[in-house]
Amino acid sequence: MYPPSVTQTPHPCSCTFLALMTVARSLAACSVSLPPLLLLSMLGRQCRALDAEQVHVSVVGSAGVCISWASPGSATANLTVQEVEIGTTVEIGPTRVIQPMTTSYRYEGSDGMGGSYGVPGVYTSPLLLHAHVEVRPSKTYRYRIGSGSDVGSWRTFRAPPAAGTDRLRLAVVGDIGQTEFSRETCASLLAAHKAHAFDAAVLLGDVSYADGTATRWDSFGRVFDESGCADVPWLVLPGNHEIEADKLSGEPFVAYRKRWRTPSNGPEEVGNDFKAIDWGTYHFKSRYDFGGSFWSVQLGPAHFIALNPYTDGKADSVQIKWLTAELERVNRSATPFLIVFTHAPWRGTQLLHKPADEQATRELMEAAEPLLVKAKATMLFSGHVHAYERSLPVEGIQHFIVGNGGNHEQLYNKWNTSAKTAFRSGEFYGWGELDLWPEAYNFMARRSHDSSILDSFAAALPSFAVASPPERPTQEATAVEAITGGKEEPGVGLPLLGGLGITGWLCCAACYWRARRARNAAKGEDIAFRTDPQVLGGHNPVSAGGVAE
Repeated sequence: MYPPSVTQTPHPCSCTFLALMTVARSLAACSVSLPPLLLLSMLGRQCRALDAEQVHVSVVGSAGVCISWASPGSATANLTVQEVEIGTTVEIGPTRVIQPMTTSYRYEGSDGMGGSYGVPGVYTSPLLLHAHVEVRPSKTYRYRIGSGSDVGSWRTFRAPPAAGTDRLRLAVVGDIGQTEFSRETCASLLAAHKAHAFDAAVLLGDVSYADGTATRWDSFGRVFDESGCADVPWLVLPGNHEIEADKLSGEPFVAYRKRWRTPSNGPEEVGNDFKAIDWGTYHFKSRYDFGGSFWSVQLGPAHFIALNPYTDGKADSVQIKWLTAELERVNRSATPFLIVFTHAPWRGTQLLHKPADEQATRELMEAAEPLLVKAKATMLFSGHVHAYERSLPVEGIQHFIVGNGGNHEQLYNKWNTSAKTAFRSGEFYGWGELDLWPEAYNFMARRSHDSSILDSFAAALPSFAVASPPERPTQEATAVEAITGGKEEPGVGLPLLGGLGITGWLCCAACYWRARRARNAAKGEDIAFRTDPQVLGGHNPVSAGGVAE
């Protein structure tokens, strides 16, 4: 059995009230009384100072983030931001005070995904506040919420790197939900972030698993904030559990649209006539274009594109026309990595959630995949399936499923017999980390409960995407393709490395892995280069022929 979803925590003001009453009773026992007005004043100050919860930071562009929070008491507050020296509180430049934009919404669950937790009626959200902050690339900032003397504690974040820089470190999480497993995922990610800071992180959809019970968006926001995930700037995209069609407006994705901010390639366009033709086959009449539905952003050496299967994805759709134009804008000299995010997998070997069985996924894949193959996309990340899988490259694109973030629907571990898989496991909740260098990348899948490595993979960037002839490789910038338990396909792998020749590259790779192992040995973590899937996954999920055992 999986543990129950995390229950709602009491509002901070109620806790403060109880604490003050306890203090008052203790003082009374010692014949010391506090005037009622003083108690009310103390309570009021605490409530105002603490009336900001569900804090998170979103990446909204190459030089901007948005800091968002909720106010259950509908209290407005400003955001104070300071650029500081790394690891210190020494200010660099002026202090900025930003007045956030505010919004709220009303929601009534409809059929299908709506109201599945059995909470009827109309929900009114807390006041939602979004403060947009212009940032300098890769700089550290601290911020706090409040006005006057009623302010919260300082928090920090590091801005993402500018487009065209040669390094990027990204965390990847899918289908996170709000269980104790979700908390473990956030705690594991936070520990890795403190050890070696992430530039950004991505949520691959299926965020809160509210499923029409709107209060669960509030409880999710608290879990996400309190468990450590809020310390990293996030990129987010919608999944099927964000559809949540609203009976009042007829619009889909209401909570997702109001609560999260994303990069945007234009104002959102949302229809008010959502219809689920068949939930079983994910056949919808749905319109949600631009805004946080599908977007692009350039960070470091990567051009990221997010696609949404749960709006129109056919060849003549707004989304595909936008994608066609966006791919023309990709500059591989500045951003040699072209990385795609979408919620539902296209090339996994799972038995559930196959594109053939889900119309929304199939239509988007049929229209978008040929464009991405032609554009020579580097990799595609998805969730939806509650497991981890790394494919062998399909038409030059490396596919990853990272859908094991922690949600209450449990893990999934049923697969078909395919030789296109390199590694797969449905036994552990977890997340992934992606490191990009000028001519290579490394991806590691981690287990959440102990942060150990489930799978590790490194590859050289294909030669067509390298902007200039590579310099002599270093230990930090060199990696070779290392598919554990898999095979090479024509045109993929060692022949692409060129330059030094296979022997030279392998020697450099050995130096890289020895250095990495030595660095991590001091932290008690052995992440040596491994080739035995049984060591990586704790079992043998894929045999040498790629067939599940």
